[in-house]
Amino acid sequence: AVALGSGTPFINHDKFPTVQCNVLYIEQETPRHEIQRRGRQLGFNKASDKIWFLGCDELSLNDPIYVQQIHQFIEAHQITVIFIDTLRSVAGGLHEEKAEEVRMFFQRFKAWKDQGKTIIFLDHCRKPQKFEGAGTPKKEQVLGSQDKVASVEVLIMLKSPQGSEDIAFHVIKCKTASEHPPFRIT
Repeated sequence: AVALGSGTPFINHDKFPTVQCNVLYIEQETPRHEIQRRGRQLGFNKASDKIWFLGCDELSLNDPIYVQQIHQFIEAHQITVIFIDTLRSVAGGLHEEKAEEVRMFFQRFKAWKDQGKTIIFLDHCRKPQKFEGAGTPKKEQVLGSQDKVASVEVLIMLKSPQGSEDIAFHVIKCKTASEHPPFRIT
């Protein structure tokens, strides 16, 4: 969000340039004071006029009325990238294991995608089973229906070993370009 709002390369690396744009960050899990603290750490002040935060106690993106109200906000502020943190916190009772419900949920955002908006859903994964190995994340570890994976163009999975400051970045699925090989961020 900071890289997009400020127009600086993602993780300050020339391989990942960005184009400055307006960003909406929908956050439902973290208390506001912690968002402010983390935002200062991450440098959100560099892009404060390009990033909007939305967080309220009863936000449900499973409700077409909320989706329409947010869409109006997005249009009014010319937002092109929307972060949703986390899918589970805004899904309003979505039964993630039910494929039909998952497809209908993601269908609500098709109009946004058709208008060139990028929607980034943050979500949690289940822990890998012993036989799966702990090294490389797999799309089968996404919680709920595999229709979540089927409904997106790109699936990126991050993994951080406990106690480490490294984050492994894995592009698991990419319909829009060639998949980037995994890399580590410290």
